[in-house]
Amino acid sequence: MGEINYLDFDLLIERSPEGYRARVLSSPAGQAAADFRLPFSELEIENFLLRIGRTRRGVRRSRSPECGVVNAPRLHFYASPGTVRRTAQLLERDCAPASPLDPEVGERLNLEIHQIEALESFTVGRYQVTAFPANHDPTVDPLLYAVEAEGRSIFYGIDTAALPEETWQGFHRRKLRFDVVILDHTYGPDESGSDHLSARQLIEHVVRMREEGLLNDKARAFATHIAHEDNPVHPELVDFATRHGYEIAYDGLTI
Repeated sequence: MGEINYLDFDLLIERSPEGYRARVLSSPAGQAAADFRLPFSELEIENFLLRIGRTRRGVRRSRSPECGVVNAPRLHFYASPGTVRRTAQLLERDCAPASPLDPEVGERLNLEIHQIEALESFTVGRYQVTAFPANHDPTVDPLLYAVEAEGRSIFYGIDTAALPEETWQGFHRRKLRFDVVILDHTYGPDESGSDHLSARQLIEHVVRMREEGLLNDKARAFATHIAHEDNPVHPELVDFATRHGYEIAYDGLTI
């Protein structure tokens, strides 16, 4: 039997307007491409995978969300009922026919869901966490969080418009005094806030926190969630923030 020589090449299959396209890449014999359609629909594939389920060897489907949790630590997901419902809707296709809220699905995903209400306090490890109402999409019951540990506290308040009065009152009822506050800064100094905070609104929030005794003497206020909405380049924004008593967060920042 004579020597067998093999050609080494790559085959790329990707979506195309006509269905799928197969392309031969890096082949000594030259490039080639062809369009084709699958002999079955995506729904038929999904139904087939649902019928066969997992194999006895525990092999997972390529699209299965289980693939991302192999040997990973357990994920604890704390969220409002509205956010949990929205998350379940987003994951419904991948977890069908079961619901992502089904405890058996949680075991498969290595996931534990904790539904919490606004103004509820709960413990996570060594941290005491309190949820406060955010001013954002009401369909998901958005929440912001105060975290306390070892005599220090931080308020994480981004992706929100002006804080609701219920949140301000909650700070006082729990006698909170923050060492660090992190606030939304979507809009720049010359933009008015609407669905998110602007620079001027952030300044007003920090001033109010100081006046109402919600900040410790050496507390620091940081801005993040910064968008291309009249916010200047970073050095100019840092200068503006410094003149108005807060700091600009950046990638890699350690406090």
